[in-house]
Amino acid sequence: MKKIIVLFALACISLVYCQNVMTEGPDKGDWVIGGNLGFGGGNNGGFSLIVAPEIGYRLHNGLEFGVNVGYNLYTQSEYKSTFINAGPYLQYTLLQNFFAKAMYQYLSGSTKYDNFNGQSDFKQTYDESALWLGAGYQNRIGNNVYYRLGVMYNVLYDENDSVFYGSSFMPIGGISFSF
Repeated sequence: MKKIIVLFALACISLVYCQNVMTEGPDKGDWVIGGNLGFGGGNNGGFSLIVAPEIGYRLHNGLEFGVNVGYNLYTQSEYKSTFINAGPYLQYTLLQNFFAKAMYQYLSGSTKYDNFNGQSDFKQTYDESALWLGAGYQNRIGNNVYYRLGVMYNVLYDENDSVFYGSSFMPIGGISFSF
């Protein structure tokens, strides 16, 4: 029985030590700047561009609070869609390389069609909210540079009502700098 108590005490001490060491994350600074940049093509000469910077501040032991903004553009021969988004996020480093993230986004944008049902131009505006919950993996690339990969789930997603998203899941990835 004494061996079990000693092993249990050692395990608890190890967990507390690891938690203190590993929740600091892979960086040294309090401020984090990062985000995503993407572009691509599609059928019928389509083109998409995504610019999504974010800035955060480490509050305490792996807890990071920040804001994100974004701009999305998609064009095709007779179609153009643009929208912007903004909102806060909260990220917690569970272990040195794993994180959990919650992010709210308010999106506002428009779509424009040329020659829509015989009309010369047709434009429609949209607003939508998204609350993303997810997790991922992060790893250091350099001294204060690291990448993040993960997946997020939009708990406000409605298949019949969503304009901007075709799914409730979204992969995430990006490069961040801390200072």
